[in-house]
Amino acid sequence: MSRGGTTRLLAALLAGAALAGGALAADSVAWPDGVTALQAVALPNGITAAQSVTRPDGATAAPPVVLPAGVTAAQYLALPAGVFRSALPLDGRTAPAVLAPFFMRSKPVSNAEFRAFVATHPAWQRGQAPGIFAAPDYLSAWNGTLDYTPMASSAPVTHVSWYAAMAFCDAEGARLPRWHEWEYAAAADAGRADARGDPAWLARILAWYSRPGTTPPQQIGLTPPNLYGLHDLHGLVW
Repeated sequence: MSRGGTTRLLAALLAGAALAGGALAADSVAWPDGVTALQAVALPNGITAAQSVTRPDGATAAPPVVLPAGVTAAQYLALPAGVFRSALPLDGRTAPAVLAPFFMRSKPVSNAEFRAFVATHPAWQRGQAPGIFAAPDYLSAWNGTLDYTPMASSAPVTHVSWYAAMAFCDAEGARLPRWHEWEYAAAADAGRADARGDPAWLARILAWYSRPGTTPPQQIGLTPPNLYGLHDLHGLVW
């Protein structure tokens, strides 16, 4: 999706990893306008998640997963299985989406995190990635190959191609989410698993989209998390 001409990735998102029998699910989702959420969802064999714990508010959380050597650990939080009324029903009419439990990265991927990725994966640096895998505006908000200024280190990375997002997810032992996984996570507010029926909640989201996207995204994590402990699914890059 885009706002004010700025391509946004839920760098939260790289949020996440869904456990699907412990196997890495290779499929991912292209959004209708061709932009993808940078958000991981399945952990491959050999990468383990610590035992889940229950927080005082009743939401289940999981400590950081154990990632391969050299990969910065990110916090992954558990989302329960559910039956979900999607805006894009599987049958094109009314069929609900049925989701297995999965884990999602709690915050978007920052400029600093993506810089660390391209530093160790030079094939994904600006000017190095083949044009078929990176549009002309790939990482165009950065001053240089490894210089993300004037963007803040703690702000979410933007202008990342679908293929680069996939590569980042793979480096964290994860994948991009399916549409229904992201939609399911993003439907929650601070106290409800599905807030979409609340006109006030919808109005806040639509009001943000109505403002011109003329300023860079602010720091990640400044707003309260939703029911699952996930930050910035709305109002930062989406």
